[in-house]
Amino acid sequence: MANLKLTMACDARQLAPLYDGTVQFEGIDLEIERVVPRERHARMAEDAPWDICEFSTAGCMAGAGGGFPFTAIPVFPLREFRHRGIWVAADSGITEPSQLNGKRIGVQNWDNSAAIWQKGPLAQDHSFDIASVNWFALVPVESPGFQPPSWLKLNQLPRGTKLDRMLLDGELDAIMVPMPMPVAEEDRAKARRLFPNFVQVEQEFYARHSVFPIMHTVVIKHDVLDANSWVATSVFDGIERTLETYVAQQRAANPASPVWPGLDWAAQEKILGPNPWPSGLAANRTTLQTAIDYSVAQGLLAQPIQPEQVFERDGKPLVAAN
Repeated sequence: MANLKLTMACDARQLAPLYDGTVQFEGIDLEIERVVPRERHARMAEDAPWDICEFSTAGCMAGAGGGFPFTAIPVFPLREFRHRGIWVAADSGITEPSQLNGKRIGVQNWDNSAAIWQKGPLAQDHSFDIASVNWFALVPVESPGFQPPSWLKLNQLPRGTKLDRMLLDGELDAIMVPMPMPVAEEDRAKARRLFPNFVQVEQEFYARHSVFPIMHTVVIKHDVLDANSWVATSVFDGIERTLETYVAQQRAANPASPVWPGLDWAAQEKILGPNPWPSGLAANRTTLQTAIDYSVAQGLLAQPIQPEQVFERDGKPLVAAN
């Protein structure tokens, strides 16, 4: 029998063994399209043009139980600490997270995974009052059926607005973004990270909570699953083998750490352990529960859910993964 031909959109570098053909999905001929997250997530949420997609975990949590024509499996190709992505004006005088209370803060959108993992740790560890802030978003929300809580002061910015420009021009007091500030050379002295020592701060967060923040999972369209239910297990096994192969290759080569600048893989491993990208629920329950708790506190979830629910369709898991 010929392999099933499916499409997949993704771009996490941890999936390199899948891109170069070292790992393949059993029974599937995969056509991979490399698409950046902001475009990929929006297109998948709107019309789901791919059969399989690396997708926002925050979106999957908000859509748990319905709302999207796809369901996630518990594999997590992209994880990143996000303390480093909080920026303030250099002359703002803001040096502590609590000084952001009551200020004007810009985000890409209220419910993207990076912003959840920026707001949450600040509130949990640094006396940051999320409800006191005037929030400004390029796109308010991406999650279906979102009902903003009464305390949320969320303002939509005009199309074409640049958060970094607003910060540099004094229209915002801080921004929380999922990428480095794309500022011109002449403007670099005008902005700085809230945590200049972000490596230390992120390592302290990990030591305190045993959480390596999950950004993305992998989703599969329902019409694919309806026609070939075995695809879920094939994709889960394939992604798990891909991540394990990536880790083994990195350990053997001992390159620069993909997590923290200034460390090599061996030094990173002493902190995060031998496999920072485990699959399944058991190894990720603490991190997933933390993300759920943050999402409830930030009004993205009206009530708590169990981590299992993120990976269930009609109350049943797609794969029998611990």
